[in-house]
Amino acid sequence: MAGRPGGVAGALTALAARLIRTEVGERAPETVPQAYALGATVETYTATLDDPPPVSFSPWGGDRADRLARTLGAVVVTGLGPAGEELRNLIDDLSERAVHVEVVEIGAGGADPLWLAGRCFPPPDVSGRREFLRLTGVVPARGAYLVRYFGAGPSGTGAPGADVAVAGLAHRAGLEVCDPGGLGAPLDLVAAVGGAEVVVTDEAALAVVAAALGRPVILVRWPDPDDPPPELGLAAREVDGTDGIRSLTTEWPGPAPADWLDQKVTEAEVLLDDLAGRLAGRARVADPGARPDEMAALRERLAVLEQVNAALRARLNREREAMVARLRAAGAAAPTPPPRPVPPPDTAAVAAVENEARQLRDELDRLYATKTMRMVEPLRRVYGALRVRTR
Repeated sequence: MAGRPGGVAGALTALAARLIRTEVGERAPETVPQAYALGATVETYTATLDDPPPVSFSPWGGDRADRLARTLGAVVVTGLGPAGEELRNLIDDLSERAVHVEVVEIGAGGADPLWLAGRCFPPPDVSGRREFLRLTGVVPARGAYLVRYFGAGPSGTGAPGADVAVAGLAHRAGLEVCDPGGLGAPLDLVAAVGGAEVVVTDEAALAVVAAALGRPVILVRWPDPDDPPPELGLAAREVDGTDGIRSLTTEWPGPAPADWLDQKVTEAEVLLDDLAGRLAGRARVADPGARPDEMAALRERLAVLEQVNAALRARLNREREAMVARLRAAGAAAPTPPPRPVPPPDTAAVAAVENEARQLRDELDRLYATKTMRMVEPLRRVYGALRVRTR
């Protein structure tokens, strides 16, 4: 995994990696796909992935490249943006050691694994996650909402005025605004985008995911960008910059036609079929003529397990804190009903009951004072003692 780490960009990269790993594993069972990430980004992915975190490529060097070359048959690189110097060095080092390297581009609008985003998670998991996001306030708690995300911007200078323009558009349509910038997990992103009325973004990869999930998409293009977004065809309506957003009406574009979307899914499946075929031919186990460093392999596996535990604990703590904060906010906002007043006692009724009890006690005293009751008193005591013993 490469490209911009963290947030939506990291979630898109992780989603693509998950799709490639799952689809290749189903097509080529003899392969054993494993996620790796660069040292600069592995911490981000470790804290946000729904799956076990990737193995870190760092520290990178000749010894590590030699060890990986003995066990890896191929490496698939995916992510947003061009490869940086660290990734280019890694690719060159592995290629020199006869490791096959494939680069899968995402967000290009062509044959893209992200067109399969709808099959990545079961629908019950997605809907349940969306309810959790609503409960924690990440997604608007009530009503329909619009997803707004600007990650590219004109030449990295951001999107001046675009956020306000989208907020005005949502207000006219009676929608709440959801900013998914803090969503770093693939399941969170799919849940938030899949429930939106419309998605407004300048990130082509996010537009692909939204179209794959059947959501209307408005793709914002900036004037004179260094890296113009690709043509997405029927997947999105394109507008130019902030002025283009202001000119929009609340009549949203329809989702991508089903037959056109089926064609894009087919293109993605063909891409993955070809990729799985090439990887299956490259899959291999460790060279029997070389003895790998077993202690280094065990230390690497232990590091992976520690990362898994740390990621799970961190995610559990974050979700527990968010749930507690949400419940406290809901409890503080709910009015506390005043205590019900206790009615004053009815003095006349109390006096009548006390008088009746007093008359009954007097009647019993007169009964026990008769001659007959005094004569049978010894027999009553004997009978009572026998009953106690025979119980």
